[in-house]
Amino acid sequence: MALWQYTFTIIPQQYILKDISNEGFEDQLFWEYANIHKEDFMQVNSFLPKTKSWSEYLDIYGNIDSNCLEVFFDRENRVTSVSLRIDFRSDYNKILYQLLSILDEKDYTLLDEKLQPVSLINNKCLEVIIKQSTQYEKYNKLAYLTNEK
Repeated sequence: MALWQYTFTIIPQQYILKDISNEGFEDQLFWEYANIHKEDFMQVNSFLPKTKSWSEYLDIYGNIDSNCLEVFFDRENRVTSVSLRIDFRSDYNKILYQLLSILDEKDYTLLDEKLQPVSLINNKCLEVIIKQSTQYEKYNKLAYLTNEK
């Protein structure tokens, strides 16, 4: 993950626990019983085009150095992990809007980097999370120092 990216984890809503701990967190456990096929994420291709992956068990939608959705899967093409990277240097609102619609429709939950479920009400709550992140703060400090010289 790049300094200018914020990463969300996506899991099936039905398997969400009240308290998810960072300690030993394995999102594969949430997908294991869901039995969801990787094709379930194909509609993301309409706004984050699928790109070449470094693994035969990973579909990448978008650009790994910018905005992207990563869908890991097993030999039977069942999803084992899904993450979303948002490039906060870009105009990501349209991507979030479209993705939130899909997640809501398919009953998936977005977890922030503290593994807290994110309300999928609108883009603004996600924008606040991103702008309050450590990465956002570090990136802006670095950009400020670079421009100051």
